[in-house]
Amino acid sequence: MHLELGNAAAIEGYRDPHGPDPERVFYRPLRGDRITQVVFPDRIPLIEAYKTTMSLLDEHVEDHRAIAWVTSDEPVLAGMVACRCDARTERPVGWGRSSGADLLTPLTLLAAPLVLAGFMLALRTDAGRDLQANLMGGGQLAGAGTGAMRPADYLGITANATAPAAGNTTLAGEIASGSLLRAQATYSHTNGTASYSLTKTFTSDQTVTIAKFGVFNAAAAGVLLFETLLNQVAALVSGDQLAITESVTI
Repeated sequence: MHLELGNAAAIEGYRDPHGPDPERVFYRPLRGDRITQVVFPDRIPLIEAYKTTMSLLDEHVEDHRAIAWVTSDEPVLAGMVACRCDARTERPVGWGRSSGADLLTPLTLLAAPLVLAGFMLALRTDAGRDLQANLMGGGQLAGAGTGAMRPADYLGITANATAPAAGNTTLAGEIASGSLLRAQATYSHTNGTASYSLTKTFTSDQTVTIAKFGVFNAAAAGVLLFETLLNQVAALVSGDQLAITESVTI
């Protein structure tokens, strides 16, 4: 099963090896009309192909509405994606001429081995999910990465209630004194499951209202992996305890 999409607002991901965070992925627009091609593994369920397609669009197009057309050897899949993107289900003549995308060979004309080598989507195994959880949060595990590659299992807290933003690299107003300093959380993951958790109980030695916390990969500085507003603010005085649980779906 395969799919082609007419992308009128394509984007591409890139990393800046000379920037302050060389592992961070940035996105930039690509000029001209583009064609995105996807080939799915054999026997993939239709709903999984649809979900995968919609997820891929987040990495290849600025807005789902910029998908102008959809074609597929599976008409039902093409119809589902086209309906979601408000797109037509045929490829216009000359589409992509401004960018050279019109020269891209249609998937129906490519030999199967070539298509699979270039576009096959990998299936993540249960063991692969376990590995991903350990790499992301298992800082206390033997053999965990170090430096910039260390898992993120430190929690920092703040009274700042500003909504989290994807571009943030620090936790605004993070408490930097007393017993509410950033601390290592307890990591928990059950093999074969699609989530892991970080838990930490802070005992306050000050009067403060906590509104937000961040997950870092170091006791100081480091990479801010997640930033989360509490379900409700926690007004603390000396002796109060605040229990935080961060659950991550993978």
